[in-house]
Amino acid sequence: MQVPNWSAVGRVPAVRVLRQPAYGILAVGFAASQLGTWVQDIAVLWLAWVLTESEAWLGVIAFCQFSPTLLLGPLAGALADRRHQLRILLIGQLLGAVQATTLLMLALTGNLTIHGLVGAVLFLGVTTTFALTSMRVLVTKIVPPDLIAAAVSVNSISFNTARFTGPAVAGLLIHFGHVELCFLLNAISFIVYAAALEVIRRRGLAPPSPPRPPGGRISLMREMADGFGYAVRHRVIRLLLLIYLAYAAMGRPLIDLLPAIVGEVLQADSGALALLTSVFGATAIVSGLLMSLVTRPQALWFWMSAALAALGVGTFGVTQGGGLGVAIVAMVVFAAGQNTINIASQTLTQLFVDADVRGRVMALHFMIFRGGASLGGLAIGVLAEVFGLGPVFLCTGLILCVAAGLSLAVSPAGTTAGEDASP
Repeated sequence: MQVPNWSAVGRVPAVRVLRQPAYGILAVGFAASQLGTWVQDIAVLWLAWVLTESEAWLGVIAFCQFSPTLLLGPLAGALADRRHQLRILLIGQLLGAVQATTLLMLALTGNLTIHGLVGAVLFLGVTTTFALTSMRVLVTKIVPPDLIAAAVSVNSISFNTARFTGPAVAGLLIHFGHVELCFLLNAISFIVYAAALEVIRRRGLAPPSPPRPPGGRISLMREMADGFGYAVRHRVIRLLLLIYLAYAAMGRPLIDLLPAIVGEVLQADSGALALLTSVFGATAIVSGLLMSLVTRPQALWFWMSAALAALGVGTFGVTQGGGLGVAIVAMVVFAAGQNTINIASQTLTQLFVDADVRGRVMALHFMIFRGGASLGGLAIGVLAEVFGLGPVFLCTGLILCVAAGLSLAVSPAGTTAGEDASP
C-alpha cells in the first residue's frame, strides 16, 4: 500500500496560508461569520415577504444592504489606511452581534416590523463596509506576498461554502417555525469571529497601527481623493478596475435575474432554480481551490481574461433556451468564470497597489463590484423587459467575450507586482 505524501500536501498554497498563525485564526472566524450572515440574510428576506408580500420591500432590503458601500466605501478605505485594521474589524463584529441580538429580541417578543428589518439591514451594511475593507488590508499584512492569492481563494471558498449551506440551514429553521434561531446563530457567529480577532490581538500576531497623519477631517477628505487619483493614474490598477467593472455590470446580473431566466427561458420550476443555484455554489468552491494554486501575476492575468470569456460562453448557454441540461453545463462554466475573476482581480489589485493606499484602492474595488452589479442589473432588467431576456443576454455575452480579448491584449506582461505601472 502506497503511503500518502503528506509533505506534498503541506506545500499546497491553501494549506500553507492556513498555517500562517494569524491568518489561520482569522480564516476560522471569517468562515463562521459568513455562515451566520447567509442564514440571517435568508431569514430577513423571508420575514420581509411574510410581513409585506411586496416585491418593492424586497428591493428596499437589497438596496439597504448594498448602498452603504457606495456611499461610505471611500471613507472606509481611508480609515483602513490610517487606523489599526484589526481594531476596526473587531468593532465591526461586536456591532454585528448587537444587530443580530436586537433582531432576536424583537422576533421573540413579537415586535419585529418591516421597518425594524430595514433599519437592521442598513446598520449591518454600514458596519460590513468598514469591516470588510479593513479585513482585505489586514490579510496582506499577515501573509507573505506569495500567499496572497491563496488567502483570497480560501476566503472565497469560505464565502461560497456558506452560500451553499447557509440557505439550507435557514430553510430548515424556518420550516420548523424557529426563524428567531437564525438571528441567534448569526449573533453567535459574530462573537466567534470577534473572539478569533481577540486571540490574534492578545498573541501579538497583528501588525502595529500605521502612523496617524495630521490634519483631521481635512486630511481624511484629501486622502480619499488621493486614493481615487492614484487608482486612475496607475496603469495596471486602472485596467484591473475597468475589467472588474465589465464583469460586475455585464456578468453578475445573470445571477440576480436567474429566477426569471428559469421561468421564461427554460420553462422550468423552482426545483430547476435550486439545482442551478447548487451547481453554481459547488463549482465556485472547486474553482476557489484550483485558483489557490495560481500565484504568478502573469498567470493570474491570463486566468482573469479567460474568466471573462467563460462568463460570456456561460451566459449564452444559460439564457438561449437550450434546455435544462445545457443550462447546467453552462452554469458550471459561468460559475467557474465568475469565481476566477473575483479571486484573480482582487489578488492582482492587492499585489500591484502600494501599501500606503491599499485600503482606499480595495474599497474602490469593492464599490465597483456592488455599484456595477446594482446598476448593471437594473439596466439589464429594464432592457430585458423591452427586448426579452434572450437577446439582451446574447449582447452581454458577446461584450464579455470581446472584453476577454481586450484584457489579454492589454496584459501588462512585462510589469511585476510592486512596480510603478503609471503611464
